[in-house]
Amino acid sequence: MGASSRVWIGISKRCGGGNWERSAGRRRTRWGCRIGRSRRGAGRGGSSGSIAAPTWNFSGPVPWATRLWAAWLAFGPEAALAGETALRQYGIDGDRSDVVRLEIPHRRRLRAEAGVVITRTRDFTGRLLGSREPPIVRFEIAVLTVASRRSKADDAAALVLDACRQRRTTPHRLLAELDRMQRLPRRGLLVQVLRDAAGGVESFLELIYLRKAERAHGLPTASRQVRVVGDRGTVYRDAEYDHDLIIELDGRTGMTTPAPAGAT
Repeated sequence: MGASSRVWIGISKRCGGGNWERSAGRRRTRWGCRIGRSRRGAGRGGSSGSIAAPTWNFSGPVPWATRLWAAWLAFGPEAALAGETALRQYGIDGDRSDVVRLEIPHRRRLRAEAGVVITRTRDFTGRLLGSREPPIVRFEIAVLTVASRRSKADDAAALVLDACRQRRTTPHRLLAELDRMQRLPRRGLLVQVLRDAAGGVESFLELIYLRKAERAHGLPTASRQVRVVGDRGTVYRDAEYDHDLIIELDGRTGMTTPAPAGAT
């Protein structure tokens, strides 16, 4: 059977303080909370059954986490948070859209409802992060997927560089994932950016300098992210050449100890 014809919202407050009870039956899972109760049946082959509309008694804007759990319960359990939704769960809030993005196994045939975007993937279980509930794709997959959808190449490059600069992942881990994502849009671009990131580039501005200044004009290859400890803290220099030539592109980015007040 198909998914519910509506993504309902009265199943929460796991996200806002509600108490949840869960008991699994042979063919159904029952979810309850103080503000409502619903039942979801499981059809043969793992397909989602119909979902009874619950009763609920809260007003005001629907919390993001409520929307997220409602969407997953409507289309799961074989569904995972993906794309921009996954990045938001990981703490990267570049996209504040209320749309919930889910991935499901390729064999499933579901029709998305308003507010939910569904993508079918062939390696569904291989893309997930451990045992999470709701399931979520790995951070690297979320970053690469979102970057591949950016309308501008510069925005795609900036996203993967930001993820590495924040120490959420590494260029080598992202490149390893790209090896398994041969059909990803912008794959060639992302490979080139990540190879430069592996060489020390940490920001989009540094990438522009490397390509349009250092390489374009045949300059020597700089040492990048050189750690220097001084009286004013620790500084990571963007590019350092022989003869004490230092190029700083991002100002104080990389300072672990702030400079004294009034310093320039």
